[in-house]
Amino acid sequence: METMIPDILRSFICVTMNVILMFTLLEPKYNKNVSYLVMFGVWLADISISVFCYMTYNLTILGKFELFLYTSLCFIIKPFFKDSIAKWIFSFTTVQNINFVVIVFSFIISRYLPFSLYTNIIIRFILFVLLYYLLKNKLKPLYHQAVEHFNHFVYVSVLIYFNFAYYFIKSDEITKTLFDEKITLLLLIILSCSFYVSVFHSLKNLDNEYRVKEENIRFKNRQDVMRVSLERLEERFNLQEKVTSQIRIAQHDHRHFSRMLLELLHNGEIEKAIDSLEKQLHVTIKTKKKYCENTVVNAAISFYIERCEENDIQVVTKLDIPYEIQIDSLKLSLILSNLLENAIHACMKLQEAEKKYILFTVAYTHKQLIVEMKNPYDGKISLDKDGYPTSSHDEHGFGTKSIIEFVNTYNGEVLYQTDNKIFVVRILI
Repeated sequence: METMIPDILRSFICVTMNVILMFTLLEPKYNKNVSYLVMFGVWLADISISVFCYMTYNLTILGKFELFLYTSLCFIIKPFFKDSIAKWIFSFTTVQNINFVVIVFSFIISRYLPFSLYTNIIIRFILFVLLYYLLKNKLKPLYHQAVEHFNHFVYVSVLIYFNFAYYFIKSDEITKTLFDEKITLLLLIILSCSFYVSVFHSLKNLDNEYRVKEENIRFKNRQDVMRVSLERLEERFNLQEKVTSQIRIAQHDHRHFSRMLLELLHNGEIEKAIDSLEKQLHVTIKTKKKYCENTVVNAAISFYIERCEENDIQVVTKLDIPYEIQIDSLKLSLILSNLLENAIHACMKLQEAEKKYILFTVAYTHKQLIVEMKNPYDGKISLDKDGYPTSSHDEHGFGTKSIIEFVNTYNGEVLYQTDNKIFVVRILI
């Protein structure tokens, strides 16, 4: 019985770690209790067979029977896990390859060390724990990527499994075979380790490249938003310059009129002065309409509403934006300008007979901003998985990016809807 103790300890380590590795790498279909029950059944069957074979001192039959058992279990317990057949085979053979590598390597190395029976146990335990730690804490994310790309790796994993299995199947005395074929088996271990190291290293490099590419895309998007914002800012400055120029002209004309009126009064030509005043009062002076109290937003909106009037687009506005708000007025004016500009472009594409209109509502109450824009459109508008409009043109879509960037800055929400050829944008901040 004492001679069986090292054998039973080795078997206990192998069977237990084999089950733990399978449970770690595979994805159970049912709850944990069912999974634990299945794995306990596998563990109990394997450990019982191992003890029986050790009692008969027939390690060769044990090796072959375990090979048959795990190959059968590969298909028997598959229904208890979510993985597809190919992914399942890759995961299952990976666990068995780890088992083969640990068993063969610990057996060969222990033969050259004192107390080989117990040395084998220690080496086997250390290797299993080390591999479990690496898979659980370091390689699991990359391993799941390998599973997702199983079609590239499953064939090699299965071939490695069959190569190890060959030496157990053909053997008449397993301990003799393992020692006599130690060079070939060590080379096979090196090949197996090289394969999995290459897989994980390649996936890690691909993951790094993907992260760099994703960061470059985000950086380019930020640049695009910044460029559009600068363009809008330049447009606002040009508008302000135009308004200032008109005011200067009006002031200049008013000075001339005042001088003329003063001259008429000095000369006693009161009737002419009265006639000039009456004509001046009947002159229609084009002034900017006041849509809201906020001057910056009002200036931006006025510009686009003028464009709507020039293109026979009816605009219905309901704007409640005070002079002072806790949102950057310039950024808000850029966003509202983007919305109006997009709505104008959509209306311009409508047929002549179709009604062109924009319903524009903005309310700022209790430090909360609510924006709603409705307009008809022609054609098809595609929304991505996040519900944002997409554009197939490189020079389009920057307005949407600018709006999303603005909303994210204030932790708000933006909703796009297309219903019955009516495009709706709602912003809540």
